[in-house]
Order: sequence, then C-alpha cells, then structure tokens
Amino acid sequence: MRDNLIRATVGIAVALALLTIASLILFGKGFSLPAAPWFPPTTQAFIILSGLAVAVLCFGRFQATGRPSTFWAGLIFVWNGIVGVFYILAWPGVFGEFGVISQLPGTSAWLFVLAVSPLPFLGIAAFVHHPARLNVLLHLATYALAASLSALVSLLLVVFEERLPVIVIDTTFTPLLLYWQIPMIGLFALGAMALARRRGREDDHFLGYLSLFLTLLAFVMVTVVIAGGRYDLWWFASRFLYAGSYVALLFGLLQEGYSLYHAEQVRARHLALLNDVARALGTLASLEEVGQSAAEATARAMGAKSVGLFLREEGADSASLVSSYGMDQRFLDKFRIVPVDESSLLGQVIMSGRPGTAEVGEAPPLTVEALRALGARIFVAVPVRSRGRILGALAVSRATKEMFADEDVRLLSSIGDQIGAAVENARLFQQAQEARDTAERLATELNAVVETMAEGLAIGDRSGRVLRINRAGSQMFGFRSPEEAFEAQEEYRVMNVRRPDGSPLPFEEWPLTRALRGEERAEQEILLTGADGEERILSFVASPVRDQLGNIVLALNVFHDVTERRRAEAERERLSGGLEIERNRLLAVIGNASVGIVVSDERARVLLTNPEADRIYARPVLYGQEYETHAALQLRYPDGIPYDPRDLPLTRSALDGETFTGVDMVIVWPDGERRDLLVNSSPIRDGEGNIVGAVGVFQDITERKRAEAEREQLLAQMQRINEQLVVTGLQVKEQAETLADERRRLETILEITPVGVMVVDSQERVTAANPSTEFLLGVPKEQIGITPPPGYGALRPTGEPYPVEDLPLTRALRRGETSFGEEVVVTHANGKKLHLLASAAPIVDPVEGIIGAVVAFIDITPLRDLEQQREEFVSIIAHDLRNALTSVKGFADLMARPATRDTLPRTAQRAVEGISSGSRRLDRMIADLLDVSRIEARRLTLQREQIDLPRLVQDIVQRTEELTKGHPVKVEVRDGIPRIEVDPDRAEQILVNLLSNAGKYSYPDTEITVEVERRGNDVMVSVTNLGPGVLPEDQENLFTRFHRTRQAKEEKVPGLGLGLYIAKGLVEAHGGRIWIESEPRNFATFRLTLPLD
Repeated sequence: MRDNLIRATVGIAVALALLTIASLILFGKGFSLPAAPWFPPTTQAFIILSGLAVAVLCFGRFQATGRPSTFWAGLIFVWNGIVGVFYILAWPGVFGEFGVISQLPGTSAWLFVLAVSPLPFLGIAAFVHHPARLNVLLHLATYALAASLSALVSLLLVVFEERLPVIVIDTTFTPLLLYWQIPMIGLFALGAMALARRRGREDDHFLGYLSLFLTLLAFVMVTVVIAGGRYDLWWFASRFLYAGSYVALLFGLLQEGYSLYHAEQVRARHLALLNDVARALGTLASLEEVGQSAAEATARAMGAKSVGLFLREEGADSASLVSSYGMDQRFLDKFRIVPVDESSLLGQVIMSGRPGTAEVGEAPPLTVEALRALGARIFVAVPVRSRGRILGALAVSRATKEMFADEDVRLLSSIGDQIGAAVENARLFQQAQEARDTAERLATELNAVVETMAEGLAIGDRSGRVLRINRAGSQMFGFRSPEEAFEAQEEYRVMNVRRPDGSPLPFEEWPLTRALRGEERAEQEILLTGADGEERILSFVASPVRDQLGNIVLALNVFHDVTERRRAEAERERLSGGLEIERNRLLAVIGNASVGIVVSDERARVLLTNPEADRIYARPVLYGQEYETHAALQLRYPDGIPYDPRDLPLTRSALDGETFTGVDMVIVWPDGERRDLLVNSSPIRDGEGNIVGAVGVFQDITERKRAEAEREQLLAQMQRINEQLVVTGLQVKEQAETLADERRRLETILEITPVGVMVVDSQERVTAANPSTEFLLGVPKEQIGITPPPGYGALRPTGEPYPVEDLPLTRALRRGETSFGEEVVVTHANGKKLHLLASAAPIVDPVEGIIGAVVAFIDITPLRDLEQQREEFVSIIAHDLRNALTSVKGFADLMARPATRDTLPRTAQRAVEGISSGSRRLDRMIADLLDVSRIEARRLTLQREQIDLPRLVQDIVQRTEELTKGHPVKVEVRDGIPRIEVDPDRAEQILVNLLSNAGKYSYPDTEITVEVERRGNDVMVSVTNLGPGVLPEDQENLFTRFHRTRQAKEEKVPGLGLGLYIAKGLVEAHGGRIWIESEPRNFATFRLTLPLD
C-alpha cells in the first residue's frame, strides 16, 4: 500500500507541474500589485490558536513516546503561530493605517519566507534523528538554488525595466521565490522518503509525507493564482498552507500510529522467531545438528530462498559451508569453501565483523556469481560470533528484489549470535567428549601402570582415609589383594607401626599425615607388622596433591620394601670389621713380596709402593701426583725409546681398564745402568664393575735376560740336533693321537656324567653342552646353541635376584675368576625351581686372553628338599618328644617329693634322681632343637622389655653358680649403661650358654670375667675364661650348626654343638652380633653387642 501511495503522489506532482506550465503559457497576463489580504485578523487569530493546540498535542505525544518526529512537528506549528502574529501586525487598520510593519521594504516577501521557513526544520529533524547528511545537504541546496533563481529573475526585471512594466522587489521576488522553492521542496521530500524506505526508518516517513503534502497544496494554490494572473492572491496561497499543514499533520499522525502498530507486530514476530531458533538450537550437541537446525530455523524466520552457515577455523584464510537450506548440489560443490577476502561479501563480513547487504548488480564478483547460481536477487550476510570472536557468517538470500530492512538485519544478527553460541557449545561439547575419552584412556593406562608397579602406591584424602592402593602396596601391608586392603581401613591406625629403632610411631607422624599437613616431601622408613603377621621395613615418600587454588586435597604415598636391604647392610657392617684385618694382612704380604708392587687410584696417581718397587725405581716416587710425573722414572721400551707416561701399562689399566701380562720394559738408573723389567698390570674394580684404581707388578729380570742372551749363543749348536727333530715330529704325532684319544674319552665321560657341563665363547654364546645340561635345564639339545646360559633370571638361595654380573659363569668370562660350588636357583622349562651347585672357570688363550668359559653344575634340589624335610622332622619330633617328656618329668617330680621318695628303696631313689636329671637334659636338648628350627625358618619372636642389663647379668650369674662351680665369676660393669629393650628370657639363654661353655673349658680354679660396657650406640657384654682357648681352624665354623671343636671331641664333652649357633641367632634377632677372640692355650673371650636404639 505504501508503494502505491508514493507512486500516486509522484504522479499527481508531475501532473500539477505540467498543468502549471500550460497555465503560464495559455493564461499569463503580466504582473500587478497585490490586492487586500483575504484573511482578517480574527481568522488569523483562530489559525494561530488552532496551530498552538496541535503543537501542544504533538509535544504531549513526544513526551509519551519519545519519537523525534512528533517533537519537530510541534515546532513547525509553533513557528506558524509566530508568523501569524507577524501577519496581524502587518494588517492595515489594526496597528495603524498600514500596520506596524507594512511599510517596511519587502514586507510581503519576508513574511512569506517566514511562512515557508518551517519546511527546512523537516530536514534538520531528519538529520538529528538519523545522521544522514545527504538529507540536509539536499534541502539546503534546493533552498539556495530557488533563492538564487528568484533573485536572478528579479535583477533581470530591474535591468530591463524600460521594456517591462514597472514592478517592485516586493511583488517580484516573493512569488518567484515561492514558485521556485516549492518544486525543490517536493524533490527533497521524495528523496527523504526514498532514503527512509531504503533504511527502514518509519520516523522519516512521517516527515517525508508532511513535507510532500505541504508542498503539493502550496504548489496547487500558487499555480492557480499565477495561471489566473492574480498575483495578489499569493497571500491567499500562503495562508492556505496552514490548512494543508493541519491535513498533513492528521495524516502523518494516522500514518505514525499505523507504523507503531506495524513495528510492534514486527517486533513480536521477531521475538517469537528468535525464541523458536533458540529452542531449536538449545537441545543440540553435535556441530552438524546445530548447523542444519540453524539453517532451517533462519529460513523459516526470514522467508528466505536459501540459507548457508559458513564457519572458519581459527587462523584459516577460508570459510567452509557447514550446513545449508535451499541450495542444490551444484551450488554446494562450487561454493562449499569461500575465501575470506574482499572478493566476496561473505569474506568482507567475516573480516570486518559487520553485517553486509548486496544486490545482483552491486555485489562483489564472487557474491554475484553465487546469487546467479542460486537464482536470488538480494543477499545479506551477518557475522556469527561467540565471546567476541568471529566464528563465521550466516548468508541469507531472497528471490525478490525487496531489500532487507534494518530490523531484518538486526534479527539476523541476533540469530547469528545465537548460532555462534550454539556452535561454540557444540565445539565445547565435542572437546569435552574428546577430553573425557582421553581421560578415560589415560585413566585405564595409569591404572595398568599402577597395578604393575613393583613399588607400593597409596592415595589418601584429607581425613587420612585410603582411597586407592595398588596390588604391590597391599601385599607389603600383609593383605592378599587391594580390595581386602581397602576394606580394612580401620586396621591401619592400630597396626604395629614403629620407627626402625623399634619405638612407636604415632599416626600424626606418618608420612601420609605429614604430607596432608603441607610437607612437600615426607620421607621415612617404618617398621611395620602387617596384617599377615610378617614384619617388614618399608621406605615411604609422601607428597601432597593440591587443587587449582593451592588447597591440599589428597596425599600420594610411594613405598617399597627395604627389609632385605637393611639386613644386608647390617651384615655388611658386621663384616667390615674383618676387612680391616684382611687389609693389614694384605699390606704385610705386599711389603714382603719379592716383586715390585705399585697401587694407584683411578687417575693413575701412585698411592702405595712396596720396598722392592722402591729398590727397582732407585729414585723417589712422587705419591699422589698426576701420571705425567712418571716420566721422571726413566721407563723405556726394550729398543730404548722413552715411554709416554700415558702409554705406561699402569696408566692404561687405571684410565682405560686394560690388563697387561708379561710386558718387557727397561728402566735407566741414576748411575746409567739399564735394568730389564717384566711388567703385569690390571685395573681394580668395585662391586659394580667401576674402575677405582690399578695395580702394577714388575720383576727385575736383568739376570734372566743375560742368561737368555747366553742361550742365544748356543743356537748354533742346535744345528747338530736337526736329525733329532724328525724323531720329535714323530713324537708329536703320537702325542696328537694321544690327545685325540683323550678328547674322545673326555666326550664319552661328558656324555654319561650326571653333571651338566656347558661351554660359552667370549660373546656369551653357548658353543657346547652335554646331555645332562639338556636334562637339567629342560631345553632340547638342538636349541642349546640359541639358549642363554643358565643363571639369567636366576635367584640366590635366599630368594633374592642373582645379578648377572655376579654369576659364576659371568665372573669367569668377564673377570677371569674361578669359582667352586656356588648355589644358584634357576627355573626349569617346566616351571620347577632347581637348586644347582655351579663351578666355573675361564678358558684362557696365551695370546688372546680369555676366549670363553666353562661351567659345570649339578642338581642339589633333592638335597635341599631333604634338608627341609629334616628340619620339619626335627621340629615335629622335638614337639612330640617334649609332650612325652612332660609326662615322664611330671611322674619323676612326683616321685621325687619327700613324702613319696622316703617310701622308696635307695636304688629306686637314685633311679628317680637319674630320671629327673635326664629329663632336664633332654628338655634342654629339645628346646635347642626347637630354637634351631625357628631360627632357620625365620619364625623366632622376641618379647622385648625395657630392662636394667647390668642387674640382669648379675642375677643370671648368681642363678648359674652350679654351672660355673669351681670357677669364681667376676662381673665388671662400666658406668653409664642406660636401660635397654631386649627379651630378658632370650638374653638369659645367651648368657647362660656362654657361662656354661666358660665353665666347661676353663683351667681348674681359674676365674671367669663378665664385662658390661657401652660402645657407641651398643652395649657390649664379654665373657672371658682362662683355658685352652679355640684353635683358629675351629673359629671359622664355631657358630654353625652341630659344630664341635676338636678339643670337645677329644675330651668327649657332652653337647650337640647347637649352643653357640642358637646364641648367634638370638643376638642377631636383637640386631646385634657375636664373635670370639681367643689365644690358644691361654684364654677365650666371647663378645656380643646389643643396640641401644
């Protein structure tokens, strides 16, 4: 309807223009002075009041709606009222004969200008309300052009007034100004309406209609007046504008009301469509579903021919079509990827972030091509945003030429924002899905790693509750499985948890608790009695786990079993005392050796030389100096060339690990004498194979060299015995045949021997093996050559892993060591554990050195089984004997009571005493056998108490006076002995055994001394007796099972040989050690230590 109204208005304006031109040509009669005005002051006053009333109505509407058009319309009618006042002032007879201002020059012209001047306010209103400067410039240009044309015509009339009727400026300028301005204002009104229509501005429509109708009414009146030659009627025409203004205002108000109603309808429709789009996108998760739903919802909302959603990956130079609506396959194949540049409207929108609209004739080349492919006329694109980032663009096209209004573009922008949020959510959902899948995969992998760890792993929360423990950790705590350990939460705090010294460890000091308090790395060793009753030493490292705010939420515990390591360390400490003795012996051997010996560190700096080495060097040796100083020793090659200190055998052994045997060398003494030396050197390695030094052994062979020189002189005589060489060759042949026979005999022996024999080369590859090897290892003979040598993956008899480098075969092959009878536990092919007794030796070539090794091993598994059965048998027999002995001893004690004994004959009394005495001895023997069984099975338990050890020793000495009868016992206690935690019964058992031995093996009437003193962190107890002592050959096996000294056997001293073995086991169970110091035929001292902590 709006378009039809505008077309009709334009048609009427053109028709009136043609009618005006025709009237001027046909009816023009010239100019005359104006007649009296048509409107009296009363009428003028009515118009002023009416205009002011309408102005009040417009201002009220402006206050209610805030629309600028109503405000500027009110200003127009206020201005018209002001102009009406001027007309009243100019009316003749009201204020003077000709009015107050009627006599001013050009009065009528200026009054008309005032009458029509509100029209520019319309342009100003458009400018203020909508900053389109083209509107203002158009209006000002038309007004200036009309004034210029009117002034030019007036000037021409004055110049040529001789040819034309006389006129005045007042009667010429005013009609022309009105006549020329009216068409210009009409053009302005049409331009304002066109711009408003193009931009969808309903407010500008009202201003445009108001200007258009005012102009049409004025143009009709002026045309009629001029066509009729009635120039005096221009007053009438100007006043008629007031009536036209009222009509235009009423029409504008009606149109504005319709516009408001229409705008509210459009807004409601837009909100409903946005709600539909939001509901369609709100329940979708995948990016494809979001894109397709967005395209379909947008097409419904906009009534579009086609919709496409294009998304761009971050940093990419193109956008991809994610989903579409109304696009055929041909279009999709061609425009699925669009470059993000100036060649397309879509690229411009993505780059700038602002919406864009284009028609077929105005769009960028790529967009025009796309519109034609779609069969569309109008194209609009809006950015798709999320969190300030442009993700892509939404493209919508229409088949009609109707432009998209601003509300449509804003609606599309809102839809684009909703799509952007949905796309971002879809991407986030997809990322969350991927993150969850990754997290589940990592959790599975981590769980597998945790469960296969050899170390224990436990995770606890803030309350100290264990949330997770792996299989290794649960087994270290004495549980069969992690599930059982997890269910036993309350048992953790009541477990027997102690420090390594045996003192209790409160729960508050556990590594887990310390980590939960904020300690970054809580390390501690704990002595733990697990749920299975086994005692273990565990090394813990605990660390806190914090959240993003830095708050501690968990604690991580990693621990491993160091029980065997600590036992080995204790054993190593025990043995360290004997190492010093061995070192002194070695120094004594080196000092008395007949060859020169030099020892250096790992940098070839001399640390030690013996007297023979000093004699051979014949000059001072610079101890601790770098190997470069060895040049002063004047060591040379046999040809006289001096040795570079770096090439000396000792230097190369220390720095490179090389071994040298039989190297000829020459040394020049200070007096110039040359001495010939034969040198051997080899590196010194620690237990891990690292070079820690080198040793060089050299011998002065000067005299032997001289003898060799003399022997060379005898070579000439060898010619005389060439004939004997033939005989020698025959002998060699016979010897070769003999060797072949020996080889065959040896192979036969190896074939039938029950001992496994295997030979390996220098590369540790098996080169030969006998059938016993196949039987013992369970490997077919054909695969012996490709089977690793026995011992790889082997165990020690204690169950510890046997390091490959410590195996007899490896030591023989790599270090040239020979070993005999070392026990190795290997796994048979059928899975059975075999105990092998292995011996190994290197195969040495005089030139190449070690070229292989041979190992022989025999299966001693049945022997070990018999030992185990024997121990079990002894334990069972001892237990049964004790039960039977208890009955015998009970009856003997009953018979030994005075009331019963006095009734028995003397012979029976002596028999009862014999039974009682024998029962006590047998009971002690059974107790010893049981203790041996417990020690060997590692089931010996101690009942520790805090005791006064010196007091306990004195009490024991008093209670055992019968055992030491004939030998006074002297107890010496050093001051400062604190209370110690031991098992008092076991301590008494140890001391009674030592005192008993002292009484048995002392010279008559000699004194036994018991000393108690503190040695560092230990308390040492010594028992010394004067007597034959213990021979050195007996001392080595003195503390082993069933060992009896040669003296005890010769003197037939009663006993099983278990006392010292049990004493040693009890002392070591307390964490101490026991040893003997003896001088044969003089004294023997047994010493033992017990730790204070």
